[in-house]
Amino acid sequence: MTLPKLSIKRPVMACMLSCLFILFGVLSYVNIPVQENPDITYPIITVKTMMPGADASQVNEVITKPTEKALNSISGIVSVDSSSKSGESTVSLKFKLGTDMSAAYNEVESQLQHTSGEMPKDARAPLISKASVNASPVFLMVLYGDQKLSDITRFAHQVVVPKLENIPGVASVNVVGVDKMGVYVDLNLKKMAALKLTPSDVQSALHTQHVNVPGGSMVVGKKEYDLNLDLQFHSISKLKNLVVAYRDGAPVHLSGIATVSLGFPSKEQYATYDGKPAVGINVIKKSDGDTVSIAKAVEKRLHGAINPLLPSGLKTGIVFNEADYILDIAHGLEQDIWLSVLAAALVIFFFLKNFRSTLIITASIPVSLLGAVAAIHFFNYSFNIVTLLGLILLVGVVVDDAIVVLENIFSKLEGNSGLDRKKIAIDGANQVVFAVLASSLSLVSIFLPVVFMGGIIGLFFKSFAVVVTAGVIISLLVALTLTPVLCSTFMRVSHTQGRTYRFLEGVLSIIDKVYHAILHFVLRFRWLMVLLAILVVFLSVPIFHFVGKEFMPANKDSGHFSVTVQTPQGVSKAYTMGRVREAETVLNQTQGISSYFASVSLATKATLNVRLKPQVERKLSQAEIMSAIQQQLQNIPGAEFFMSHSGQSSYVTFVLMGRTQQEVLQAAYSFYNTLSKHSELGQFYLGLSRKKPAYKLNFNRILAKSMGISASDVANTLSVLGGTGVRVGHFTPGESGSQRYNILFRASKDEFVDPSDLSRIYMRLNSGQLVRLDTLASLETSLTNQDINRTDLNYSVAFSAVSKEGLGKTVAEIKSLAASNLPQGIELKMTGNAASMDQTVSQVLYTVMLILLLMYIVLASQFNSFIQPLIVMVALPLAVVGGVLVLWITGMTLNIYSVIGMLLLMGLVAKNSILLIDRTNQYRHEGLSVHDALAKACPQRMRPVLMTSCAIILAMLPAALSTGAGSEAHRTLAVVIIGGMISSTILSLMIVPSVYSLVAGGLNRVEGWIKRAEAED
Repeated sequence: MTLPKLSIKRPVMACMLSCLFILFGVLSYVNIPVQENPDITYPIITVKTMMPGADASQVNEVITKPTEKALNSISGIVSVDSSSKSGESTVSLKFKLGTDMSAAYNEVESQLQHTSGEMPKDARAPLISKASVNASPVFLMVLYGDQKLSDITRFAHQVVVPKLENIPGVASVNVVGVDKMGVYVDLNLKKMAALKLTPSDVQSALHTQHVNVPGGSMVVGKKEYDLNLDLQFHSISKLKNLVVAYRDGAPVHLSGIATVSLGFPSKEQYATYDGKPAVGINVIKKSDGDTVSIAKAVEKRLHGAINPLLPSGLKTGIVFNEADYILDIAHGLEQDIWLSVLAAALVIFFFLKNFRSTLIITASIPVSLLGAVAAIHFFNYSFNIVTLLGLILLVGVVVDDAIVVLENIFSKLEGNSGLDRKKIAIDGANQVVFAVLASSLSLVSIFLPVVFMGGIIGLFFKSFAVVVTAGVIISLLVALTLTPVLCSTFMRVSHTQGRTYRFLEGVLSIIDKVYHAILHFVLRFRWLMVLLAILVVFLSVPIFHFVGKEFMPANKDSGHFSVTVQTPQGVSKAYTMGRVREAETVLNQTQGISSYFASVSLATKATLNVRLKPQVERKLSQAEIMSAIQQQLQNIPGAEFFMSHSGQSSYVTFVLMGRTQQEVLQAAYSFYNTLSKHSELGQFYLGLSRKKPAYKLNFNRILAKSMGISASDVANTLSVLGGTGVRVGHFTPGESGSQRYNILFRASKDEFVDPSDLSRIYMRLNSGQLVRLDTLASLETSLTNQDINRTDLNYSVAFSAVSKEGLGKTVAEIKSLAASNLPQGIELKMTGNAASMDQTVSQVLYTVMLILLLMYIVLASQFNSFIQPLIVMVALPLAVVGGVLVLWITGMTLNIYSVIGMLLLMGLVAKNSILLIDRTNQYRHEGLSVHDALAKACPQRMRPVLMTSCAIILAMLPAALSTGAGSEAHRTLAVVIIGGMISSTILSLMIVPSVYSLVAGGLNRVEGWIKRAEAED
């Protein structure tokens, strides 16, 4: 018993099956998180090792290189990247996709333990962490107003951070735009010299008197008491009274030789909000956190629990909220889904001219869509731009099977209105079961390879494949169960034809007559049509080269972007802040900007986070605003400015690699000059390990050893007095204060600023006598590396740029210039989007071959023929022609979304060809000739083919015309499907009959020759 017959015999069962899909879909809908992109965990492990006081060269030689060597032997590593800077080594290991990260983490930890004995004693224990693209900032707020910076920062740490960091899904809450507060002990070298005190004396006094040790417990009688041995100072005034030494019987307090204060390294303000002093608070989510839920919770606590506690004059502002953009995308795509349903219903009504039939077809849409929603929840996916695009696509696809079943039942009912409707519904549905099953399986065969696809594209679109596959399978069940039941119960053929019916039938009759004439011509000039198809395909090849290529669609309008300010090495934070002020002037004069937050993170680097007004409130797009700002920023001297935004697909990154640092630096400078001559490629940023001014210590080891002074004693003394201070302990205000600050020693301002100031510093010999440091050491000016970068155990220099001509063309030009300009021994390696694009090309070629093979297997099994599947697949290139042509006409690019559209077209086009061939085979089995079978079958199947094609085209039209958030992504997929469906539908109605006639006629002749040969034998 077939499914249609079983369903009509047991209609309640068929209805309950559909209700089950609806129930599961509704229950799943409310529990599915909303995100911008699918969850992708990049297999990256980072090892960070600190070595205070060491410069970049030292860190590279004694920490980074040994760490690289030890970890490079771990299996599954794709690349090793490292960065060495003053006091810090970072080694990043990128593993193959699908690597067991827990096992990799354990192996990294084991290798580091084996090499721990080779690390310098001054190096701290390495910190190992896993990286994930989804563990990212989701919310940036600011505190600003008429308050002291210390008060604002204290409020941020003591009030805001605690109220936000316990929100479910939040990984961390960071205070940005301000240096970390600490207890700064500014030593007066003159007073210390007069009192014959050394920095080590002060440090020793602190370590012996500012202590907190475990006391255990005491039992007194029958009671047990905890023993509190907290002997630390819990107020600045008490810390100032710390006795450092005794001179002439009188105590020397810390306040007598130093200024002690709780505050910041500098009194300068290096963070602003719309030009006003501010502190930023960044909320980072966990890799599995729900961005929208977290952002909503942050906003709720901001307005309900933080704002009421704000001191007078202090305000809050929101610079960045990732949820706004994500919800805009989701709402826009949800609206597109409803418009697609309406468009599909109008197409069905146009062709069937029957309101009841339209409702029957439309009823299959919510069942299939909600079934796909249940699949999203079952596989732990989220509502994101990929899965929602899959749902939009399903609107046009899921009605396909129902249309074929209903149209066949409807046509039989029109000619046999007096017979039993249930019998007609069973016969009509059974007649097309084969075609419906074959077409659905052919579409599923498109997405099975995507599920097993490797690389980033495989991870990215696995959810898309699951959604569409689930929807297609459910639509197949609905078409063979619910649709026949509804047809047998509610479908009516009206013999009284109204004006609308006569008009629509007149239009369709004209289309029928035109197609009859075209089909007659096609079957007469079959070879001409085949040659025409070949010519069309070959003419589209040059067009393909004119279509831009990139990994992700460019010009994303997310409503926010950032400006990175890079200043020359050796300048101060104050200098960099001056350039930031000039950039703020440009932002203040630019229309469409809502707010901005600027912060100086390093002496030579600052960042401005810019928030735009909603799209409906501004005339210019984000790309236009960024371009206008970039042009004005180029006029500011003394700094370089680079624009970027999250997910920027036109961002080109690559590295030059070589065996020695000097070779790489020379090649990088030369290649940078070469690229600068090609301004059409974009503005390039050279991430060179530039040198900065430094003092080099010359140490008389022989003299020092004779005095009993070691090199480490000298280094420790100078490290205490240099820079922004060296941590020597911790300070917690109040007996039970939760906020803990570092205690940092440093020389007072203007006390240690010149090499000659070494004469002010004394060191104590074992005999107790003092010796001036300048008798043992001297400082001379030099240049030192700011940072040293390495890639795959080679020295490297990173390049980056925002492409002006599209990612594909820019990458090709860079590779061409590198081949002709780079010296021997220097290698170019693409990274980021460019590397992902290269990987995508190879993965897509492999997937296309696998799709064609699976499709052939499915069709060969369905048709029981080795030849007829090839006839079905003849129409596939015709769809690609339309897709490429529409990309070229609209100026869109071939990217990850349009590629998926191309792959999808292969299944959609095959469905139409299957309808034609299946009906033709049925008539041939009834005894008709090939010509007569085609002449009868093609016109009959023409309307269902047009109906399904138009339903898909109009269902994708809202997405193609969308201009809202995220539209740059789904527009490309939509226009590819529309263009491919138009070209393939028109051409396949002509080419498929021609090829079928030629192949079938040829096979008949071969069979005739064989029979004659056998008869003669």
